[in-house]
Amino acid sequence: MAKCTDCDGTRVFGGGDGVCSECHGTGGTGNPLDALADAINILSDESTKCHKCNGSRKCTTCNGTGET
Repeated sequence: MAKCTDCDGTRVFGGGDGVCSECHGTGGTGNPLDALADAINILSDESTKCHKCNGSRKCTTCNGTGET
C-alpha cells in the first residue's frame, strides 16, 4: 500500500494522517458565519458540513486509513 496523497498531513512513520484535507479534520466549512449559524441553531440536527468529507472528518480517498 502507498501513502495517500489526498490526506491533510503525514504520519511520523509514513502514510497519510487520514484527515480530510479540505476541512483539516473539523468536519465543518471553516466559514465563521456558518459556525455562528450552527451555534445559534442548536435545536437543529443539521449543521454546515464540509463538502468533501460530508462532516466525517476523514479523508475520502483512503477512508481515513492513510494508505491507498
